[in-house]
Amino acid sequence: MLLSLFLLLILISLRNHKLISDKPSHNIRKIHTETIIKIGGIMLLSSLTSIYFVENSHLQLIIIFGVLFFLIGLSADLFVNFTWSYRFIIMLLLLIIIVSNFNFIIINFDHKILNQIILSSSILPYVFVVAGYLFIINGFNFIDGNNGLMLGVGIIILLNFKFYTDFDFTDLHLLYNILISSCLLLFIINFITGKIITGDCGAYFLGFIIGSLGIYLANVNLLFATQVACLIFYPINELFISFWRRIIINKSNPFKPDDQHLHSLLHKLIIKKIKENKKYLYINNNSLTSAVILICFIISTIFVYLFADFTGYMIMYFVLSAAQLLIYIIISKRVNNY
Repeated sequence: MLLSLFLLLILISLRNHKLISDKPSHNIRKIHTETIIKIGGIMLLSSLTSIYFVENSHLQLIIIFGVLFFLIGLSADLFVNFTWSYRFIIMLLLLIIIVSNFNFIIINFDHKILNQIILSSSILPYVFVVAGYLFIINGFNFIDGNNGLMLGVGIIILLNFKFYTDFDFTDLHLLYNILISSCLLLFIINFITGKIITGDCGAYFLGFIIGSLGIYLANVNLLFATQVACLIFYPINELFISFWRRIIINKSNPFKPDDQHLHSLLHKLIIKKIKENKKYLYINNNSLTSAVILICFIISTIFVYLFADFTGYMIMYFVLSAAQLLIYIIISKRVNNY
């Protein structure tokens, strides 16, 4: 946290530099109304200290490879011409190299049907994991539009990993503590002020780290693979819903940004309700939107803890996904009715 604070002070001292600042614009995804620091994710690099304290070589590799995805996101944050197509190609190639050379695959899904379908092939496990990485990395980037939302989701997932993990695994818990500490200061500042956002660099970094930890926890039998899916469902489904909505309903490029995500629609609805009722809030609309979603996400993790053993994690995943889709449809109709 001290290192995060040091990196924060550096960012603040450079806040007027055009490369790291972002002014209000008519960009459909940007809802801030004042100049902000757009690469706050640099503060997450304080988690690199884990390399010196964590002895597990696999966990060290996860952090090191996470930095590569951080650099892809940082390039996107700094250079306008570094478009989504360049990012996607570089990310895909990098994931193929990492997954194939270092065997970052799921060796047991703890589900008979999934094991039969995916593990019966020599190629499908790699395809599945590469696709999963793309979903969670870009899913984290999708939910980075509101104050504290992406960081809050990341912290909640890490806390769940920590809760379910045997405390005998010292390296894991040390890594959890370092990652949570790295996120916490930025989360507080981002949530309260909105003047420093994580940016693509932080979203790509955290998305890769959490995806990799999920694979590792499943492979060392600390969590079921389907259990991990239940804990990280929200950002993955956000990407999945947006992708097919753009293709089927909007008839548009699935990779082109828009403002029809769940958090975007909820933000619009909250603004309309506040204006309609002429209420004054002590928390800004952006942060309020994040707070509502984070509370719902926390409730979903409690729901998994209480009922997943009874229903099965696979069924629970589909229940959570269906609930997210239903909420999205309801909010979308409410916004469109105004």
